[in-house]
Amino acid sequence: MIEVSLKVNRNLEDEITTKLIMFGITSFEVIDDNLSDSLKISEKNWDYIDKKEKTDFVIFKVYLEDDEVQKFLEDIDVESECEISKKSIEEKDYENDWKNYFHTIDVSKDLKVVPLWEEHTESDVVINPGMAFGTGSHETTYMCLKEIDKYRPDGKILDVGTGSGILAISAAKLSSAVVDAYEIDALAIKSANQNVKLNNVEGKVNIIHGDFRDYDIKIYDTIISNIYAETLCEMMPEFSKRIKSQGLIILSGIVNEKEDMVRDALQKNKFEIVSSNKQNGWSEITGRFNG
Repeated sequence: MIEVSLKVNRNLEDEITTKLIMFGITSFEVIDDNLSDSLKISEKNWDYIDKKEKTDFVIFKVYLEDDEVQKFLEDIDVESECEISKKSIEEKDYENDWKNYFHTIDVSKDLKVVPLWEEHTESDVVINPGMAFGTGSHETTYMCLKEIDKYRPDGKILDVGTGSGILAISAAKLSSAVVDAYEIDALAIKSANQNVKLNNVEGKVNIIHGDFRDYDIKIYDTIISNIYAETLCEMMPEFSKRIKSQGLIILSGIVNEKEDMVRDALQKNKFEIVSSNKQNGWSEITGRFNG
């Protein structure tokens, strides 16, 4: 496996992220804060990194097979905007890197997220994320977990961009809900299916590989999505077609600067803002459908 590093000026961070997503690069790593912290992300969970960095640049790391590198560089076409470097790595090291910084997260007395390699009980949400995003430690995921714990959504739930499956599994373990969890990234699908089995919720969480918009319309009691803000706005009309009147919607993956954009999209599609939360430069919005 080849690690391709793209060193880019911070003001181009969103542009490069969008290019990666547009060209199908669904698993990558962002290095910031003088290269001391890293956050692996994948497309469905297009969480960005914090905006507090003191450096003038960020580094994107993309992991590809040897024969994919040249086509990637041609497709992405960012050589004029980035410093590019490449090196060979052992794939197993990349896949196990999560274990260095993922530890138990206490969301509430009823909701605890525990990595597979730490001691856990049957009631815990046990996660082995692999290369999929979603451990509960990032602010956007944590805020969604807090809302799921607060509202305990029941009935039918749509989870768009499930990643590791953490939000879908948490909802299923807190109530009798049945969750359709969509994901377009193949690596994340594998991780999510494994986590569903680890938590014994096979009959309650359906992991579906694909874009929910390509499937027949179903009506849900609750919609949950923790992805890129622009994509949330793009999907909002489809969300409004798939939620019952007074149904709950929980959204995150939103940098504070883009919260108003998501609020506007919600209101234009007949969602009423119920509450919002902020944490370290990130926003979460909860609403109800008045259609």
